[in-house]
Amino acid sequence: MKKHKVPCKKFYRQRAHCNPLSDSYIRYPVNCSYVNWRVHYPHLPSQGGDSQVETISSVETKHPTSVEAEGLTDGDPPILQLNTNKYPIDYSQGTPKYAAHAEVTILDIGCGYGGLLFELSKIFPDKLILGMEIRDKITNYVGEKIHSYRKNYPPHYKNISVIRTNAMKFLPNYIKKNQIEKLFFCFPDPHFKKQNWRRRTITIENLSLYYYLLKTGGLIYFITDVYTLYLWVKFCFSKYPRFRLLKPEECQDDICVKIIHESSEESKRVRKNQQPMYFCIARKE
Repeated sequence: MKKHKVPCKKFYRQRAHCNPLSDSYIRYPVNCSYVNWRVHYPHLPSQGGDSQVETISSVETKHPTSVEAEGLTDGDPPILQLNTNKYPIDYSQGTPKYAAHAEVTILDIGCGYGGLLFELSKIFPDKLILGMEIRDKITNYVGEKIHSYRKNYPPHYKNISVIRTNAMKFLPNYIKKNQIEKLFFCFPDPHFKKQNWRRRTITIENLSLYYYLLKTGGLIYFITDVYTLYLWVKFCFSKYPRFRLLKPEECQDDICVKIIHESSEESKRVRKNQQPMYFCIARKE
């Protein structure tokens, strides 16, 4: 069986820092009813209104994408829809069309190059897992890699996908109340300057949003190599009593603790440089 090419990371490099509070004109749905999850998870049953499935623009359809040119689609129609400039999504502004037959329950916020997503896919094969990334090129890389892995290793990796979005602004447009079981923040931008602390993915204000989206008993996993950011996150949780920080003995058997230390590209870099990592887990009470 001919292997499909995996995208080369060096062609998708993009600066690490991004201001999530700026207006970057990222498209977003009105709410989750406007999202056709079947284009992200093709194995799902057909949804109501699939005759009006979100489609890639005619320009993208007429001219083969790099995925097709590299032989990744093997003659299939273009199916990548990542909400990027290269693979756009048309979120209809009409009446809601899509009824979810299955729901995303695991989120990786700021998924980067997607290392954690692929590991989570193997550990939780029956869960729908979504990565959210604000950078355009890196979202393209992860989406193309997922597509090639689905082709090369069927029937695996059908339960993971990625979308370009600004999670700090548009997370509730994709996710419903009490929907998420696990929420991952792995090596987020520390935003060292005090005037930029409000850009951090975990703040006291943002915890209200995460509390709204998590199920009762849902978990937030956080890991960083910046000690001051680790102290900041613990401070935020201490000021939000509806979350409880787990003690080390409570999470020592959690497989997710192992993979956040070993699976993402950032964790591999930190391990290679023999630097310490700091993590905490909080549960919605």
